[in-house]
Amino acid sequence: MTNISLRAYHRKIEHLIEDKIIDQALFHCHQLLNEFPRNYHTYQLVSRALLDSGDLAAAEAGFDILLQVEPDDFIAHVGKSMIAESTGNWE
Repeated sequence: MTNISLRAYHRKIEHLIEDKIIDQALFHCHQLLNEFPRNYHTYQLVSRALLDSGDLAAAEAGFDILLQVEPDDFIAHVGKSMIAESTGNWE
């Protein structure tokens, strides 16, 4: 197995999400969460990937968890805004 830093692994997952290879990005996120179950950035990536996959309920749940930990998280606020816009829920 190749040694890679966590930061580099996160970048590779971000590229997978940007390239719309969502299943593979989610797989790698779950692998990371098995090893580092409290890694905040990995949860951000999972939520972004779920949003891009169209699983809005799971993505919103992920963003809600992120906001409980860090109320000023920009990515979570943008993700929740995108979900609200797509569902028409302006509350």
